[in-house]
Amino acid sequence: MKKKSLILLFLFLSSIVMVFASGTYRPPIRSNKKIPYNRVDIARGQKIFSSKKIVGRRGKTCIACHGKNKKNSLSRYELLRKKRQLAKQVNKCVTLGKRVNGKKLKKGSRNMIALGAYLVTRFRLPQSYINQFVK
Repeated sequence: MKKKSLILLFLFLSSIVMVFASGTYRPPIRSNKKIPYNRVDIARGQKIFSSKKIVGRRGKTCIACHGKNKKNSLSRYELLRKKRQLAKQVNKCVTLGKRVNGKKLKKGSRNMIALGAYLVTRFRLPQSYINQFVK
């Protein structure tokens, strides 16, 4: 019994050594970069997305056009395609005179970061997408 357990232990340890030596194991890269938003910002972004008071002057919300089962509903695929233009697209949509007629959101403002944080978490976008809302 003792001999079997020693053999199994040897096989287990040798397989671990082989994985590390072959280069197939890649340890996760840890970033020291601080994420520029938190849960409060995500909740604020959700409120902005669904509230009439914060962004729109005409009483329209983002959900009115981009909610589920709407003509212009958002999808993860669409947002991934608009990689570098997402913040511009948000401002373009907010300032449309016919629909929302809101004020342009400044990059780095509390509302812009919150809306970006909400979009990034809701649609499971890469964390790098938030940078265009901050800078």
